[in-house]
Amino acid sequence: MKHIFYIILVILIISCKNKSVTTENNRDILTSVLHGDTLIYNTFSKSIIIEDLRTNNVIKKLSVNDLFYYSPILNSGKLYFSESNKKFVCYDLTEQRNIWELETISIVKSVLIRGNEVILNLKNNGFIILDKVTGKEKLKIPYTYSEVCAHPDVSPYSMEILNGNLYVANWNCNSISMINLDTGKLLKKVNLGSGYTYLTVIGNKLFVGLNGNYNGGKIFILEGNTLNIEFSERVNFEDRMKPLIWKGKLIYYTFDNQIYLFDPVSHSNEVLLKLSEKDNLSGSKMILSLNNLYFHTVNFELLEYNLEDKKLKRLGIFGTRKIDNIFLKDGKVIKIF
Repeated sequence: MKHIFYIILVILIISCKNKSVTTENNRDILTSVLHGDTLIYNTFSKSIIIEDLRTNNVIKKLSVNDLFYYSPILNSGKLYFSESNKKFVCYDLTEQRNIWELETISIVKSVLIRGNEVILNLKNNGFIILDKVTGKEKLKIPYTYSEVCAHPDVSPYSMEILNGNLYVANWNCNSISMINLDTGKLLKKVNLGSGYTYLTVIGNKLFVGLNGNYNGGKIFILEGNTLNIEFSERVNFEDRMKPLIWKGKLIYYTFDNQIYLFDPVSHSNEVLLKLSEKDNLSGSKMILSLNNLYFHTVNFELLEYNLEDKKLKRLGIFGTRKIDNIFLKDGKVIKIF
């Protein structure tokens, strides 16, 4: 009886601690993106929902025919997304209609916006560049197979834009490829070792993480225009966890359960946290808000780490699947998704 009493007491304490936090039904959320107080997400039930988090009102709900696994893109009042596996659309939120539609040769795996252009990554077919206003195709960058590289397409790719060039990780058997977006020409390529890579632009440089097929990875700083290696260091980089930028530095996770803070200028590499196995972040994501870092463990516990005072708080157990986003008000977690 004594043990039962203590168990009930712990449950009551946790529930009281979390009573100010609303747990949304994140079991239906595929991906989401926050724009200030507005959350845009697509769901397993084949819909796109735009929600005002301050008022809890659904601004718009759109139906789609097939699932897609990237976040819908909101740009200048237009929403860009896959209406089906073979149709990509631009939806005007003011006019509440598709202003253009594009029949695609295969599934869209990811989307980037550059000025007046939309860049689509198509499964097994490379990239196409569209005019953002009309949806007309401007350029194709095909994925090619050859005797030199017969590897299958592994999209979606980690990709970034810098100085008019597209940088793509794991493209055509190269760790990093640099492609001119005006001509589609491959300008430079570099191979950094075995395993999957993830890239992040910071300033005029590329931060690249390589997982080494989980046998020991590396991080690199590459010069943006030349892809020359400026710095490298052996770490167990986890390519499934997107690095974050905080005050000009990079926060990244390693598959030996550590979180690092890396300075791309001085190349200092500081261990912020060494997590235990029960706090493993495998398959989760890190979320940054001001000076706080949030992450969800394998046991569904939400942790908050302050990057300035370096204190770790345990906010409680939430949900039955990994969280995708967090909404804060006045520095406090109000909703998780």
